[in-house]
Amino acid sequence: MIIFDVQQEELRGGQRLSGRWLECLARGVDQELGKSFQGVVSVAFISTPRMRALTKEYRGDDHVSDILTFPLLERCKWKKEEIVGEILLCYSQIAKQAKEKKSNLKNEIAFLLAHGVLHLQGRTHPTDRKLAQMIISQKAILARAGIFYPL
Repeated sequence: MIIFDVQQEELRGGQRLSGRWLECLARGVDQELGKSFQGVVSVAFISTPRMRALTKEYRGDDHVSDILTFPLLERCKWKKEEIVGEILLCYSQIAKQAKEKKSNLKNEIAFLLAHGVLHLQGRTHPTDRKLAQMIISQKAILARAGIFYPL
């Protein structure tokens, strides 16, 4: 089973993701991907300046990404579970995108977490066709979690 270990220090009050919500999303991942992908996914919300710096360092792009994923090349154990990778999210960028799309903020976060998990699983989207396939998988994960994502 997937376990999301989320560091939410950048979030305030009602912005925080509940354990129950994360468990629903994890069940959606498990149902869609099956036993082929299990372990702990470390998730952290980081500041806009930090995301810009990391995007420039790791992707060579000078902009603020909404998400960066880092699969662990050597897996390690944490609380008897294997850590499979890390997902970094920029809350302010996600909030901006959700507003532009007229989307629910938590649904936008869920959509990006599903995207990150697929990257940790090894999927990429170098072409429009591959991106379309990833979006279909993301929506399937959310549907299994009971999260509606219309876009």
